Amino acid sequence: MNWIHITAWIYLAIVVIALTWKLTKLLRLNKAAQHLLQHGRLEYAIVQSLEQTGRFINDNPECRLKLADVADPTHTRELEQILQVVEVPRAQPGSRVALRVDPVTDKALIDFSQAADVAA
Repeated sequence: MNWIHITAWIYLAIVVIALTWKLTKLLRLNKAAQHLLQHGRLEYAIVQSLEQTGRFINDNPECRLKLADVADPTHTRELEQILQVVEVPRAQPGSRVALRVDPVTDKALIDFSQAADVAA
């Protein structure tokens, strides 16, 4: 083998390692999100602002949202979440959304499987 082949194999190995690391990280984040959606405390919030971060996963935008708690409007939180394109209209400012909140870390995710209009 000449040095061009060796260099190509080195670059290929670096790309494979980088992709494996990125995919592992995404799968780990997805697993944590699924756990939170299944076991998190259910709360409701009003969307105060929504903006895209410019990052996309499978053509779905990552959005930064500012939310106000329905029970206590002075309590606000900000979160970044990948939203499916069809979910974006349901998260417009003024909309009520269901959240799943981790009681230990206070991390939250919007749970679009819950009906948010029945919140008290």
